[in-house]
Amino acid sequence: MIKIRCTSLPSTLDSTSEDKIGISLYNARKFSLTNGSEVKLKCGLRQIKVKIQVLPINEQNNSYIYLSSGVYEKILLPKSMDYDVVFKNGTFIVGPVIAVLLGKKLLQRYAKGLKVRESLDFYSEAGLKSGVLVYFFSLDDIDLTNKSVNGLVRIRDKKGFSYIKRQPLPVPDAIHNRLAVAKGSINDKKLIELERSVPDIKIINRITKINKWKIYKILSKDKSVSIYLPKTLRLKSSKNITDMLQEFPFVILKPVGRSLGLGVIKVTKLSSDRFKAYYHLNGKNLSIQGNIDFILDNLKKIMGRRLYIVQQGIELTTFENCPFDLRVTMQKDSSADWTLSRWYARVASEGSIVTNVSSGGRGVKITKALYPSLGSKTELTLNKIYKASLVICKALDEKIKDIGDLGLDIGIDENGNPYLIEVNFRDFKKYNDELGQEEGWEKMYYKPIYFLKHLYEEKIAKDTKD
Repeated sequence: MIKIRCTSLPSTLDSTSEDKIGISLYNARKFSLTNGSEVKLKCGLRQIKVKIQVLPINEQNNSYIYLSSGVYEKILLPKSMDYDVVFKNGTFIVGPVIAVLLGKKLLQRYAKGLKVRESLDFYSEAGLKSGVLVYFFSLDDIDLTNKSVNGLVRIRDKKGFSYIKRQPLPVPDAIHNRLAVAKGSINDKKLIELERSVPDIKIINRITKINKWKIYKILSKDKSVSIYLPKTLRLKSSKNITDMLQEFPFVILKPVGRSLGLGVIKVTKLSSDRFKAYYHLNGKNLSIQGNIDFILDNLKKIMGRRLYIVQQGIELTTFENCPFDLRVTMQKDSSADWTLSRWYARVASEGSIVTNVSSGGRGVKITKALYPSLGSKTELTLNKIYKASLVICKALDEKIKDIGDLGLDIGIDENGNPYLIEVNFRDFKKYNDELGQEEGWEKMYYKPIYFLKHLYEEKIAKDTKD
């Protein structure tokens, strides 16, 4: 397997309608090719035959091959950048092609140049830096009959200006999923169909909605992780709540399948048969008192018929008299190792039981939030948080297929001990005004592209050996 790059054939040499690849004499000898010989060129699901043209170019330009305009059109590659190519078994393979899977509404806003919740252009930038075509699409954009995807790609003109264009593009070799996908859902079934049609396709973060009880059961079996887990039970009856309140000052009730702090309830014990529940509804912090059955009956408007867990309450450390937890973004990098990409504190609004920014919380730099409570213990606590995050990711990686990045919600008690509150399989990489443009912000977008490129190259190398 020989790795090089491809770029456009000079216009002075691209004068015929013939599909051809221009190469230097040096490369012609290296690949055992002659002028006028025929080879295959593959990109995504498309494969065409092309003729070799040995070019009168400087022999120092040996790291490139040159594609004619007709070749770009037939394999659906934009001409606005250079791409990685491998030569294997007599075939030039352009790739990887990496696509970011988004929801239709978000895709439409991005196409119109409207503000979206993530800095999507950084994905394109990662592709440009690494010789990878990166584009954006929804599941409805796939056209397997024509072996194409009608996606959105950022095009750069000769002057360096860029714009978004929707056009037919190659079926991707790999997908970074940013769509909500639960097992058995319509989106899941569409992805299964895609995987059946394109068996070699690689999708990271394939399932992004996994219920909290399942995650707890996976992690509680791992001794290296269980020390970071609050005691958790599946809520089957009010007795689960009252029994746990014998052990802890308060408990948290959570729906197993919701996120963003929706449906979360805090319950405390006032006396042997009287309790108080705190919750957030319609933008307001509310509470209710009574016996536990009375409380649960009156909270049906929030809980509905959803499955819930009851979790040991952690007395979180505070910042400006408000409790906070941490969002820790962990991602696999170009070596497929778990790395820390970002962490920050999420401070609850006054009187709120949830820290989610969508429910009124705010982001604060992690050291700014920790230091007032922990002082000289801050550095030690940061090390504990990183260690906990790493072992949690590795434990999940062993049990859940194809995960590439995770958002961990970590609570810190008053002694600086970390506890896992929740795992997010679709961590929003949202800009936060109070946090500012943090150093390395763009790396959160680069890493998934570099990780998928690594997986692709690993597979190509393995296929060559086989």
